[in-house]
Amino acid sequence: MILGLIIIPTSWSLVLIGGVLPDMLDRGLRLRHRNPVTHNLLLSLALLTLGFVIPPFIVLSVGVLHHLFLDAPTVSGIYVGNKRISLADYKSESVEINALTVLLHLLFLTIIL
Repeated sequence: MILGLIIIPTSWSLVLIGGVLPDMLDRGLRLRHRNPVTHNLLLSLALLTLGFVIPPFIVLSVGVLHHLFLDAPTVSGIYVGNKRISLADYKSESVEINALTVLLHLLFLTIIL
């Protein structure tokens, strides 16, 4: 019980940090927003791989991945390696579809954690 009280808030905190990490790196390193380094699926994969040595990085990578999924439908999109991917052509302006997308992301995070 006590262990759960410590692990759950810590996990959520790391997910939240991971969720803003790409944008914070942009600002901190003075890079343009959504650049190929910080908004890249390979960043999440690198954090996930590092998580096998330092376990909290697995949870951090979930937050980064969530951030990238939310950026994918924007015009700027995200990167996979050197290739930019944008789902803007498939973006829905429907409030219901966008709300459903947010709920699915929350469900995903709840299942993962």
